[in-house]
Amino acid sequence: EGSRLHFLRQNQKDLRIELYRGLLDALECRAHNENIRTGKLIILPSSFQGSPRHMQQNYQDAMAMVRKFEDICKHGIFGTVLAYIYVIEFQKRGLPHAHILLTLDSESKIRTKDDIDKFVSAELPDPCTDLRLFQIVTKCMVHGPCGTININSPCMRDGQCCKSFPKQFKDDTEENVNGYPIYRRRATEPVQVGKYSIKTDGLSPIILGCLKNLMRILMLKFVPQLRVSNTYINMY
Repeated sequence: EGSRLHFLRQNQKDLRIELYRGLLDALECRAHNENIRTGKLIILPSSFQGSPRHMQQNYQDAMAMVRKFEDICKHGIFGTVLAYIYVIEFQKRGLPHAHILLTLDSESKIRTKDDIDKFVSAELPDPCTDLRLFQIVTKCMVHGPCGTININSPCMRDGQCCKSFPKQFKDDTEENVNGYPIYRRRATEPVQVGKYSIKTDGLSPIILGCLKNLMRILMLKFVPQLRVSNTYINMY
């Protein structure tokens, strides 16, 4: 971070600060009239994470989503929500994200593997039928790459992925395995995206119906044990 700040300080002329020229002229004129010396103004652009402009830009993006999308509670994409709890986790590397725990009514509860498949997919969408969703999935929901093709990935621990990727292929969803479902991941032909070949075993679960609207990384888990869930979510 110190190196980035030093770079910005030394390269102010290369940044797009012409919009501040009028303000600087006014400050210099006022300082001259009052016979005081002005300091050196350093502009932190929105590309510097954590700067006021960066936070304001992310805030505007977040508020735009909140105003436009009310899928979970009002539109009921998962069913009728009886209660919810959420905790915001702040991370300096990007926009803060939320851990949300939903409680559905008895008619909306996810009980069978067919219910799970209706809301969550761990397979690549068909680019011929839904190109936009395919582009979002390959941009936001692909893990890694890690393993032998990228041993320097941050998830690698002692030669293994700490997130258990690549996942095993499954022809059908298995429900309630150690408290969590194992999603269907059928073996399909790999898809070339950039310089890497992507298969379903490297995908994070996709929330059908939400991902296309929000275009952000979304994770969904079905949790039968409320005590464990509350303990985890309140860690933040």
